Amino acid sequence: MENQILTHLEEVKQLLVAILVIVSLLLFGQALKLISRIINRLWISRENVFIHFASGLYDKGKYDDLAEYCEEKTLKWKINPYPIYWLARAEYKRGNLEDSKFLFERVVIMEPEWEDKIEPHLKVIHDIQTNQ
Repeated sequence: MENQILTHLEEVKQLLVAILVIVSLLLFGQALKLISRIINRLWISRENVFIHFASGLYDKGKYDDLAEYCEEKTLKWKINPYPIYWLARAEYKRGNLEDSKFLFERVVIMEPEWEDKIEPHLKVIHDIQTNQ
């Protein structure tokens, strides 16, 4: 009788351990999901701050400052197209058409869905270069 009770207690213990492992895994998954959301929000917030500052420099005609700011960000954010896009716009305004064209083309390679946004810039550069 005692052996049966001990056997049942051992089975209950194994079930409780299994439940504990499953609950721990579920909680760990939820924690990872939360961390992922926080990181994503920080990433988006960082981009919004960048875009706001870059567009402000552009609107004020501070193209040298914009180029310097974007070059600094491209070194830190190697896979982010926003600094490259704004650098391309600054280079265009500074008269560096070849650099601007190269940067715009790089943005399209990084983000193909931006092609509709980039194509008008490339067309203007092409038209200027053709008429020179």
